[in-house]
Amino acid sequence: MRGAPEATGGVQTCRACGGEIAAHSAGGRREAKFCSNACRQRAYRQRVSESRAGAASTVGLLEQLGSFVGREDELLALSRYIRDDRLVTVTGAPGAGKTRLAVEAAAVEQRRARHHVIYVELASISDPDKVMSRVEAELKGTERDGDARLLVLDNCEHVLSGCSRTVNAILSRHPDLRVLATSREPLRLPGEVVHVVDGLPCEDADDAAVRLFVERAAAVVPGFELTDDNAADVREICARLDGLPLMVELAALRVRAFPVAEIVRRLGDSANLLTTGWATAPPRHQSLRAAVGWSYDRLAEPERALARTTSALRGEFGVTAAATVAAAAGIDAAEVPELLASLESKSLIAAVPGSDEARFRMSGSVRHVAREHLADRDEAERARELLADWIVAATGDFAQHGVMDGETADFVRIERGHVEQVLGWLRSRGDDRELLLAAAADAADLMKGKRPTASGRAAEALESASAANLYRGVALATAAVVSGAASDFERAECFARQAIATSSAAPHDFLTSRMSVMEYFLSASSTDLADLRARLRVSTQLGDTMITVLCLYAAMRSVVADLDLLARRSSAVLAVLELVRESGLTGPARCAEFVHGLLLCEQERYEEAEERFSALLDESVTSVFVGFVFTALGRAEYARALSLLVIVEANGIDESVTGIEWLSERLAKAEVAARNALSESAAEQALAAGEALSGVDAVRFARREAAGDAAQPKREGRPLSDREQKIASLVAKGLTNRQIAAQMYLSVRTVETHLRNIRTARGLNTRAHLAAWYSRHYKQQRV
Repeated sequence: MRGAPEATGGVQTCRACGGEIAAHSAGGRREAKFCSNACRQRAYRQRVSESRAGAASTVGLLEQLGSFVGREDELLALSRYIRDDRLVTVTGAPGAGKTRLAVEAAAVEQRRARHHVIYVELASISDPDKVMSRVEAELKGTERDGDARLLVLDNCEHVLSGCSRTVNAILSRHPDLRVLATSREPLRLPGEVVHVVDGLPCEDADDAAVRLFVERAAAVVPGFELTDDNAADVREICARLDGLPLMVELAALRVRAFPVAEIVRRLGDSANLLTTGWATAPPRHQSLRAAVGWSYDRLAEPERALARTTSALRGEFGVTAAATVAAAAGIDAAEVPELLASLESKSLIAAVPGSDEARFRMSGSVRHVAREHLADRDEAERARELLADWIVAATGDFAQHGVMDGETADFVRIERGHVEQVLGWLRSRGDDRELLLAAAADAADLMKGKRPTASGRAAEALESASAANLYRGVALATAAVVSGAASDFERAECFARQAIATSSAAPHDFLTSRMSVMEYFLSASSTDLADLRARLRVSTQLGDTMITVLCLYAAMRSVVADLDLLARRSSAVLAVLELVRESGLTGPARCAEFVHGLLLCEQERYEEAEERFSALLDESVTSVFVGFVFTALGRAEYARALSLLVIVEANGIDESVTGIEWLSERLAKAEVAARNALSESAAEQALAAGEALSGVDAVRFARREAAGDAAQPKREGRPLSDREQKIASLVAKGLTNRQIAAQMYLSVRTVETHLRNIRTARGLNTRAHLAAWYSRHYKQQRV
């Protein structure tokens, strides 16, 4: 029996053995409890033994049948919070695993004899006023002298007011007590530490959600394992269920009836698919619908209405988007911010960090159940109509002249998910506004610097749009600009001519002028300087910088594409380049310098060409390396040319270069010419030197700033193992570390270690160099 040290006549006795404790002469020291370290250790072992013996009866749910997967870092964090703070609340969405995490954290405290744990489950209590009596009954008789206690209050959300009052009272009355609560919203008490539980990671084969699925599936289908055939489907299941442990487990139980691929297909009706949980689970954990319904049914009607209508939104959403669809349920826009804050506190939506304005997201599980309620109320169609009206109206004046301002482009970028959602809905209805919105999405991409494909949304939408569509002119104009930006100038000219013809029959004077200028630039002779200057003046007067830039690029591309013109009519080419420089536009001016360098190469003035290329080159403009290949070949520096070719291969070649036929052909022949001029060993040494260069070192080498002009190849090192060869081959195919790990059933960390060892062994600085080395090395082996 442990008790306070007995003091008889000023003599204290040891708690462990009852022997006398020597008095300390120094004042101010803490009162001694044991006579020796041996007694202190004996008392500790006794406390651990008693804690373990009483765990089952005291803690209740601490002994779990299923294994605990993942969240190791969160367990450590909770242990730290419990040590440093008296009230810790674990919150999270339905099915996030709040109870299991809290139970595991409490079990750790119990096993390590840091706290005596008392578990109180509150799901069966419906009256908040009964929480106090229930807790006091559980706490009665648990006080042990010298032992700290940890009270676990599970499922507080439906009796939150009673929990808050109870916790506030018992913490003030019991200084040795700490409280670990689980709730879908915080208790909102002073000193409360809130730990939010999210879904488990599920991107890689060794991520916790994937491991949980496989383990639970193997429990119902012995022998189930992750394979090449099912790995992608398992990851998709976990991702679409947001990695929420309860939902992942419910899906894994369905493996007994359905193949994994079929579960993926049926997830669109996940509320009906995920319906049968473990027999020992409480009713609210038996199905997806029950788990979400436990929270949804306890909301006030305005909160339920907002949860329903926001489920119509795709992905992240802001306050304005929520207010827009909330109008379908008759909610005033002024009420929406407060209602959103309430839903967030109840874990039905989550705040998205990292934005200047409030953004939220709803998990797929909550969205699915909320959409069922939305359909029951016949509010879904109205919500979609309101969302479409808002998105289309936000394009502003774009419909009139096809020019997008920065503010509109920012809106389209931020609301990208809803733009795509509305596009699909308008397309399904045959709504003419699809054409306008598709064009606006393309224009916003161009405004924000996103490189377009030859076929943008506007071009695709035009294929099915009627000739009478009101927005046909602006869509054609946008398609022309997108095609021009993708260097498909022939298609751009075709779209521009159609836009002129369409806009001439409608009041689109500005749009017609824009397309006329673009069409003239694309069709005019690239060496007719007076004509080009006149058209440049018109585009400048229109104030349309994008059209001007595209037209200048088109003029320079036509110059470069004509090898005969470039070689024999240099004065005409130089005049065009000078006109481009006079525009004062940085991008076209830099391009003009590159074209001038190519002209100097054709004139065999390699030193001057290299000076121009050097002035342009930096780590972000890697296509200039192509010019250095030509100067090296022209000066018979074949080893340097081979090294530069490797750098070009590692950095990639701009589409504007690959689209010029003679440039592509000459580049393809460069390696053959250089190899023929060198011995085999010299060629391999030059290639290895190029592989060893990246970033600033590659730039310095091209500019001849590196010592000795050429980098020395690093030693080959030891041969690669079979596993390392496999990893290198997957890198060469363009797979990421995570994709490699999934395919080879390794952890991402293991793949990273192998890659580091490979680069060290082969003297390779970057992933691109490794891919180039592997492709070249094994290609030579096969030859």
